[in-house]
Order: sequence, then C-alpha cells, then structure tokens
Amino acid sequence: MTEGISRSVRAAAQHGAVRDASRLINLGDILYQLGTLLYRKSLRYTALTAGIACLGYFSSFAGLPGFSGKQALVLPLIVGGVTLLSGVLLRVIPAVIASRQMMVAQANDMNLMEDYRKGEADAHLRDLWDRAYRYEYRLAEEVAGREPDWQAGEKAFFDLARRALKSHLSQPREYFELGIDLHHYEDWRDGAYFDPSDIKLLEQYEGDSGITAVKRWCGFGMFDALRQMPTRFAQRAWMTLITRAVAIHVADAVDSLNRKHRTDVFNAQVLIWPGEENASWFDRFPGAKEEVLHRRRKLMLRVFGADRATARNMLDRMFAPNFELATELRTRFDPEYCTGGLRYDVSDDLDNAEFLQDRRLKRRTQRSVARARGEMEAFNDHLAQAHPSLAEPQRAEDLRAVRIAFHTDRKGLKRRFLAGQSQSQTGTQTQSEDATSTSEALRVISTELVELATKDTDCYSRRLLSLRQHHELTRLERLGYYRLVDALWPE
Repeated sequence: MTEGISRSVRAAAQHGAVRDASRLINLGDILYQLGTLLYRKSLRYTALTAGIACLGYFSSFAGLPGFSGKQALVLPLIVGGVTLLSGVLLRVIPAVIASRQMMVAQANDMNLMEDYRKGEADAHLRDLWDRAYRYEYRLAEEVAGREPDWQAGEKAFFDLARRALKSHLSQPREYFELGIDLHHYEDWRDGAYFDPSDIKLLEQYEGDSGITAVKRWCGFGMFDALRQMPTRFAQRAWMTLITRAVAIHVADAVDSLNRKHRTDVFNAQVLIWPGEENASWFDRFPGAKEEVLHRRRKLMLRVFGADRATARNMLDRMFAPNFELATELRTRFDPEYCTGGLRYDVSDDLDNAEFLQDRRLKRRTQRSVARARGEMEAFNDHLAQAHPSLAEPQRAEDLRAVRIAFHTDRKGLKRRFLAGQSQSQTGTQTQSEDATSTSEALRVISTELVELATKDTDCYSRRLLSLRQHHELTRLERLGYYRLVDALWPE
C-alpha cells in the first residue's frame, strides 16, 4: 500500500471528506446531536408554551375556551421538563456507551500497540541513519580529517542507538554520557497505533523546547500560527473520529470473542496486530480465527472505506499535516535541505507527495528554495573571500552554523548583507574606494554573523539534528500506518 496507487485514483478518493466523516458516525452520535438540540432548545420551548398557556388563560375571561390557572402553570413546566430531560438522556446515554467502549479498548491493551511500533526499531533506525545521523558522522569525520567509512559509521550508530534504547536513562544523561540524542524517537515510540495517545509528533511540534527555539530563530510568529490553525483543527477532528471508531469496533470484538469462547485472553491486539490470528494459541479456540478476520474486515471497511485509496486518504488526514508543517519549518531552518549537501532535498520529498493536505505548500516551498539557493550562493562566494578560515576541515561545524544563521536571518543580518550587496551591484560607483567601502561594509556584516553563529555552534548542531529527527519521524509515522493498514486489509 505504500506504493502502487495511482495519482488519479488518489485524487478521485480525496473529494469524499463528507462521505468519509459520515461513515465514522453511528446511531449514538445522531442521538447525541439530537439530545444536544433538545437540551439547547428546552428553554425556548418552555417560553413558547408559557406564552400559549397565558393566552389560553386570559382568553377564558372573554368567554372563550382556554386554560385554567393550574393548567397554564403546569403545561409549560411539563413541556420544558420533558424536553430538558429527553435532551439530557439522549446526550448522556450515547456518551456513556461510547466512553465505556473506549475504556474497554484501552483496558484490553489498545495502548500496547506501541509494542508493534517498537518492533519496527531496526527499520526506523536505518531511516534515521540515512536521512539524519549519517551527516553528523560525515561532519565528525571531516573535522577529524578522515574519510568517512560509511559501513563502520552505520554499525557504530546502530550499536549506540540500541544501547540507548535499552539504557532507560534520563534523556539528558543519555545525551551527555552516551553521546546520542534520540529523545524525539523515544517519545514517538510511546505512541500506539490507532490510539488517541499517538499524537507525540503533534505535541513535539507545538511544545518541544528545541523545536520552539528553531521556530523563534526562523521568525515563526503569530501569523504562521494562525495560518496553521485550521490545518491543526481539522487534523485533531479526524484523529478523534478515526481513533474513536476503531476503539468502538475493537471493544465490540473483544467482548464478543471473550464471551463466545468463555475466556479473557482476547484483546485489542488480536484484531489490529497483523498475523496474530495465525499464532499457535488460537488453536485452543475453534472458530476464533475466522471471527477475528470477519471483525477485522468489518473494521477496515467501515472505518477506512471500501478501497485502499480511500484508506490512504483517511490516514493522510490524520498524519500528513505533521509532515507538512515539519517540512515547512525545516525548509526555513536547514539550508542543506534546500540548497544541497544531502542525498535528498525538499524537492525530492515533495515531488511525489500526492498525500499533501495543504495544496499550496509545494508552490510556497519552490519559491523559498529558489530564493534560498541564490542567496546562499552569493553568501558562500563572500565567505570564501572574506573568511577563508571557515573552509578549513576542522571548522566544518562552525561553517554549517554560520550558513544556518544566514539562512534564518538571525538578527536581520541576512537582509542587511543582501541589501548591501544589491546596492553594490546596482549602484553607479566608478571609483575603487567606493567598491572598497562596500566590500568592507559587507565584511563587517558577515563578521558579526560569523561571531554570532560560532558562539552557539553546539546549539545549532543540536537543534538541526533535533529538527531533522522530528521531520523524519513525521515521514515514518505516515508510512508506518500505510504498511499496517495494508497488512490488515482484507484480501
């Protein structure tokens, strides 16, 4: 399911948001909304009935049929009371039933689907090495004056990462004593597939100290937060609807299986852990495998739709925004991701990204990348002349920090540099002292930038790796769900 679904099929399925949402709504939801309507309207109905009762009461004085004083008093109370009570019951009963079903799913190991994700650790670490940590290794070898031995570097990374995952140390101790930072990955691993707890990457983007600092350095402000708000609201709504629907189906299946087979060993994992139905312990319960497959098929088709393209779109509504926002932030912070230096770039990541929910992201990114490439090329040329010592191998980490500081326009220095350079290119200076003066002004600006960046080289490196790790996890998250749904999909 990760590949092989044509773009036209995906596009056709993307227009069914209302249909997809309606599939996740059950009778209890309808009753709840009806109850909410009655509850909110009860006061209005009471007032309307009271008005009619008053007219009926006073009409009796004119010799017309009407209400007695007792009837005029009791009728509005009856109508209001019945409406209010009905509304409360219609709201409470479905909510209690749904909350119990979700509690049943949780109590029967729904949250332990994190173990399925942890079982994918080797694949995760390989991707993290390929797209994030290999570049830290390359930098370290360059600073040490050695040619990278990629096989040895990968082995060392895997050994250290596995040791860190088993160490159970605090994250600061793990970083300073073991020399590796996997805190974003370890945090994400605690989220369980199909569980409401699987919002770790959303929480990281919105609250992690390192990522918050990256946003601040990138000039991420109130306008950006407001622009992203509708995306986040829609994502949370889909996440709630989908995980709730899965939990309800899981709870029903767990209850049915345990009652039918007079046991308590069936849990959430038998339904949404691929291949569990083939485990030898199923032989103890004749017919259980067939029932699990039937229940699984019902869950997949009911929650995720009639075909795999629709299922993929459902998953994208939950998880594509994490990738989109992380990609935009990384584009604003990581110059190598825009202008080269890695074995991939933002254009590669977005070229075949038919899953995007923000249709304007690709255009915005293309404009940003084109601008960044021109700016960085000019700055690199200046550095080679004005600060040649940064080209020395042992200063490779400093050079990277300086480029990030320029790319993010720390303290407005990039704007000042580009403005000065533009004046020198479009001005009418004809005398050598004018050119010298402009060159010296640019040198002063770049020197200030170099001093600002190299003072915090370690901080730049840590935040860059932190963002690269988070960004890669947003890609792994979505692909992991694709693979899982594909493995569960009825044949």
